[in-house]
Amino acid sequence: MNHALVPLLLLGLGAACQPPPEDACNRVRFGWPFFQLDPSADVSDAEGLQISFDVRSDLDPGIRADLFLRDEETEEQVQTFVGEATSDDDGLLSFSNVSIPEGNILFILEARDDCGVQRTGKRAFVWDGLGIPQCLLSLGMPPETPDDGSLPILGAEHDEDPTTDGIQVRALVDAGRPDMEIRVFARDRELDEDQEFVRDSDSDGKAEILITLPPGEQALRAVCYWEPEDLRRNSPTYVFDVESP
Repeated sequence: MNHALVPLLLLGLGAACQPPPEDACNRVRFGWPFFQLDPSADVSDAEGLQISFDVRSDLDPGIRADLFLRDEETEEQVQTFVGEATSDDDGLLSFSNVSIPEGNILFILEARDDCGVQRTGKRAFVWDGLGIPQCLLSLGMPPETPDDGSLPILGAEHDEDPTTDGIQVRALVDAGRPDMEIRVFARDRELDEDQEFVRDSDSDGKAEILITLPPGEQALRAVCYWEPEDLRRNSPTYVFDVESP
């Protein structure tokens, strides 16, 4: 046996048993804040809307991050530089007085560390201050709920117009904004028949509709539509037992 080969063989075996090197360039994690953006978030007296916020990360301290913004409402889809920050000892990035437009926007954050460019994004919607669409349905006179857990009852005491057949109840809808289309649907679950009522929300974002319900099991729900963003909000469906007046 050629003893000169033994050290070489041992060296080869030793190299094969070494664990693979660790990946030193793991992807950086970023934590964006929750955005509820409207004029109430404004931090400046300057024209338009300016906001300040923090982004969490596990960047090393002293890493610069550039913040860009893209207005998703425009066809050009231009990416605009809007601010910069440097990571602190905890990796926190603090951005101040960032100007943002109304409507759909996209934040893009880029940071360059020893592993190259780290990038993250966050979509948000900037409201105009007139309110945020919702769809809350209630009755002017709440129904009575039996102790046995059966359906809430609408009876003669809830009737706002006793001279008309059936029970007349007032549906109240809060759509959150003054420019919402409100549709209230009333279904007779025994006859499988529907009524539909359409209103526009008033300056307070609300609407009232007087609805005639026949005796039997009835269901009510509301749909609130905001045309600019083709956005719909739905109320829960409420089921009542309407007594014969």
